[in-house]
Amino acid sequence: MRGYFIYIAKSFLKPAFLVFIVFEFFFEKLCYQIFGEKVKNRKIKILFYTETSKIGGVFKVIEQIIKQIDKKKFTITLMAPHVGELDNFIEKLGIRTVQFKPIKGFNLKELYNLGSLIRNEEPDIIHFHLDSVYACEYGIYAAILSHIKILVGTEHARNNPSSSLINRVIKILSSLFLSQVIAVSESLKDSLINQHRLNPKKVKTIRNAVDIQLFKPENMPSEEIYRAKQKFGIGKDKFVIGTVAQLHKNKGHIYLLKALKMIQDDNVIAVLWGNGPLEHELNRIIEQYSLTRRVKFVGFASEIVSAYTIMDVFVLPSLLEGLPLSLLEAMAMEKAVIATYVDGNKEVISNYTDGILIPPRNPGALADAIAFFLKNREKVLQFGRKAREKIKSNYHIDEMVRKYEGLYTDLYFRNEEIQAT
Repeated sequence: MRGYFIYIAKSFLKPAFLVFIVFEFFFEKLCYQIFGEKVKNRKIKILFYTETSKIGGVFKVIEQIIKQIDKKKFTITLMAPHVGELDNFIEKLGIRTVQFKPIKGFNLKELYNLGSLIRNEEPDIIHFHLDSVYACEYGIYAAILSHIKILVGTEHARNNPSSSLINRVIKILSSLFLSQVIAVSESLKDSLINQHRLNPKKVKTIRNAVDIQLFKPENMPSEEIYRAKQKFGIGKDKFVIGTVAQLHKNKGHIYLLKALKMIQDDNVIAVLWGNGPLEHELNRIIEQYSLTRRVKFVGFASEIVSAYTIMDVFVLPSLLEGLPLSLLEAMAMEKAVIATYVDGNKEVISNYTDGILIPPRNPGALADAIAFFLKNREKVLQFGRKAREKIKSNYHIDEMVRKYEGLYTDLYFRNEEIQAT
């Protein structure tokens, strides 16, 4: 009987905590409207918060903003998990960093400790970078309990709605405390509104973008390309299919391997940049398909420009996407691209103009698209040139960063006006 009552108590603990947060949030807003503060003429302090432990699209966007943001107007601190893989990357960012252990499961003590870390930084704005729709839940709770007035969340990834009603409700409740929700693509915005039931007035799009001066084909002369191929044991006459993505099931590597097996041509080589939980399984499949001489694992792409340079065609066989930076980077490098017809990808590519779109989970269609470029080498160059023009016109990093700067400034001064009334 005692165990039964403990189970009931635990079941109500988290909902009760959420009710408490809602009450405190709106009570505090009322207090600030009554008592207020003066507008502060200083740099806006922004705390970037993420729980992702892998170097991928989320950290690339964070890195881009940190490098390009106006340092006279903004100062940024990063809160990220304490994971060895991230240490070198974070150190190179050259900003103050607070590393923490992500909370797994509802724990009031850990939530309080996380809140203490946030309070010590005294940010004006916390910008949550979510690598999945259901990420950063406890970070948001800790921020609310720390009395941070402006909370922004960028949704980087496309996820199907959870099968759990509680998770779906918690997502909606969490979004209530965010001043603004950012989607990195229009299709992701639609998903957040129509599938995850977020308030349409709170969701806006700021598309991912790339540095077109860094990602341009002239950055690697032909002799360096040849040396790069030699480094990986690739002959200069080989036709190189490449992909840059974490080795995760949602990235669809297995369908690339199946497509390669269908192409009976030893001159077609696949090079995979990235690491992740599927590496062992993918290696097993490579041996099973007798592709060991035609597939090369490279691991994390530390020299990302040279990675794209040795490719003839970039392939992204994903099952889900937000707006993949690797696709934008490859197109900026004048690479012909093949990608699945999923959210994010289909916004960027004009089919058979600057790339080819194929159905997800369809190795036959992928093999046909690769064969198209093998038979029509002039299309590789033609599609690549058009791809770069599109990126220059629509996905320039300066535009992305200016939009984030405008968002931070608008939210900050809007909040100050509320406090001053």
